Amino acid sequence: MGEGMVAGIDWASEVHVACVLDGHGAVASRFSFTHDGPGIAAMAGRLRAADVAGVAIERGDGPVVEALMEAGLAVFVVPSRQIKGLRSRYGSAGNKDDRFDAYVLADTLRSDGHRWKPLRPDTDPTRALRAACRSRKDLVETRVQVLGQLRANLELAFPGAIGLFTKLYSTISLAFLQRFPTAAKAAWLSPKRLASWLRSMGYTGGVSARILHDRLAAAAPGLAGAEGEARGQITLALVTVIGTLNTQIAALDAEIGRLFAAHPDQHIFASLPRSGTIRAANLLAEIGDCRQRFPTDDALAALAGACPSTRQSGKRTPGRVPLVLQQETPCRGDGLRQRQPHGRPLGRRHLRRRDRPRLPALARHPDPGPRVAAHHLALLAGRHRLRPSPPPQPPLDIGHSYDSSRA
Repeated sequence: MGEGMVAGIDWASEVHVACVLDGHGAVASRFSFTHDGPGIAAMAGRLRAADVAGVAIERGDGPVVEALMEAGLAVFVVPSRQIKGLRSRYGSAGNKDDRFDAYVLADTLRSDGHRWKPLRPDTDPTRALRAACRSRKDLVETRVQVLGQLRANLELAFPGAIGLFTKLYSTISLAFLQRFPTAAKAAWLSPKRLASWLRSMGYTGGVSARILHDRLAAAAPGLAGAEGEARGQITLALVTVIGTLNTQIAALDAEIGRLFAAHPDQHIFASLPRSGTIRAANLLAEIGDCRQRFPTDDALAALAGACPSTRQSGKRTPGRVPLVLQQETPCRGDGLRQRQPHGRPLGRRHLRRRDRPRLPALARHPDPGPRVAAHHLALLAGRHRLRPSPPPQPPLDIGHSYDSSRA
């Protein structure tokens, strides 16, 4: 950052710590401020009065970052996992202290800030879409956890309900468990009664009532008595939670579709093959619309983990594809290959069989809906496909005609 003043802010939930350093690394000031309007405004005023050129902080959103950018200060985001490694530059004890972390952030910005790029915020439509997509991801993960609890409870109380329908969180599965939460109540069913109940629910799964009844009859017996009744109440409670999550996920799906349709870059991401609304919206939300963040196609491919990097050690020079979007992508994605022979083209079909990613079977996945993986972002590395094709070039004159007798 040159000879100017720099600052580091250690983020906390209630009280933040700021440290200001001069161009030689000496502490000019160190102070704490509360996470409220007056405290944040006073912090921005003190940094602006000290002629601070840049501020290093652990996260790139929130009211503190907004106040810093409104004050005209350059903000540099340093993830928490990097700060853990930076502490070893100043000592081997590995102690964690808010005041010390603020100093580490400021001093690292002073010495290495010339290699960093300041935070470039996205537009309001992109940030709104990102908030909706990440909230949907959180709800889906919560549903997966509750489904695991429901499955564990049914394995003891009502094994026949597991696998009776395609998805345990589907509307017909939840309705069946609400009507028959225990194996004792499901024993009342006959093929005729089950067919009548399926018609009343508008079941369109394509599996006959007799086959479904045979699945129930062939399953292991469930619990009975007092424990069976208690397990039935647990089933009803978990089914209610899953139904509420399904309703809220559907509401967020509609909101994501509305935000995505109104976004200026919707046509770019919607044109990707097999993208879908949710997946394309997730890609747009995580990549953003700041064009300066990805000046070249290779920069975007590197973010997607589709750009191999060389790791030289002695006579070996392997090519490695880094996984850089495991935390950034809004949904837990499929596996991506970690090694690629040097000089070989990218793509799953070019990999050796032992290096090919093993994708999990959809039947085992608790949420087999649209998912975003790191290799899905690699589609955007071929953005030239979305651009107009160049005009055809005239054939080259090679100076002689082709002689078929010499073929």
